[in-house]
Amino acid sequence: MPDPIPTNRNVGRQRPRTPRGRPGPRGPAVPLGAPDAAGAQPEPPPRAQGPPQPRAAVPARPVVGRPVREAPGGWGQNWTIRERWLAGFAAAVSFILVIVIVAVVTHTSPSANSGPLPIPASGSSSSNSQPATTASESGSAGSSPSDSAGSPEPSDSGLSGEPSSSPNDSGSSPSAVSAAPGPVGIALPVTAWTPVGGASITPRDNGVFEVTYDPTYWGGVIAHANVGCNYQLSGQGRVLAGDGYGFSVYASIDSEGTPYGQGLQYDVGAGGYKDVQLPDGSESGAVHSAVTDNNWHTITIQILNGIYTSSVDGQVIFTGDMPATCTSGLFIRLWNSTDAEFRNLSVTQLS
Repeated sequence: MPDPIPTNRNVGRQRPRTPRGRPGPRGPAVPLGAPDAAGAQPEPPPRAQGPPQPRAAVPARPVVGRPVREAPGGWGQNWTIRERWLAGFAAAVSFILVIVIVAVVTHTSPSANSGPLPIPASGSSSSNSQPATTASESGSAGSSPSDSAGSPEPSDSGLSGEPSSSPNDSGSSPSAVSAAPGPVGIALPVTAWTPVGGASITPRDNGVFEVTYDPTYWGGVIAHANVGCNYQLSGQGRVLAGDGYGFSVYASIDSEGTPYGQGLQYDVGAGGYKDVQLPDGSESGAVHSAVTDNNWHTITIQILNGIYTSSVDGQVIFTGDMPATCTSGLFIRLWNSTDAEFRNLSVTQLS
């Protein structure tokens, strides 16, 4: 039987076929069961069969960062790389700390060759190691006009005018050197002043006291201090209402209530500061023009060897010879319905 002619639809798409009675690519196929030339029936070739081959097992990948402990072993044998690094780092840090501690202990411990500590002399005193303190450092507040502003009121230590002794003046060693005692300020709180001429005095907070005077001329407050004839009166004042106030030294009050003394007035009505000798110079004294206000101002009057020096806020305003007789009186004058406050008042004895 001739080979079938392939159609156009099967051109290029034919596949080899198994010998099942159909033509293949190498010639006509032999029908199944047909005898060969010897007349024997051929048997199909045996099909290779056998047990299924097992698939090779894939080893599991260890998890990074976790130790694989297959079997118990010695310390660190089953560690991961990360654990080995951490252990090495900890060992290095511990070694460095030990070196530092040994170095510190060796440095701070006393040397064997340093010898015993020196023993002080038998006649020395432990108080000599502290510097001597002058009386001016331990004195009460108000000893200087510049230091009196804003400081709390010191305690009333009396008006005796005697300087206090130095707290470290023990005299235990002739080698101790003490500075010469300076002027000591004596505080003048509200209890040291007495109203005169119908004035009234009222204590306020922080050592401040208020003085009020309604009439025109001779009113105020007076105090006394046994400080000799060379001294300095200092304090702060401010006008709340009225024409002003004045500080006077070598002051006294006669039987009719008229004040005497040399002073300086913070005179709002006169437009500045007035140099006055009470009572006659209260209206005719020289005037230093200045801006007056209701703020705190420091007034200082110093008497030394018959010469007075009057200052306002550290600036010298007037100076001259003392015309009055030496007394222990200190006077603060108010006039023309003045209401004023004062603080940090003190008197300092001068040599």
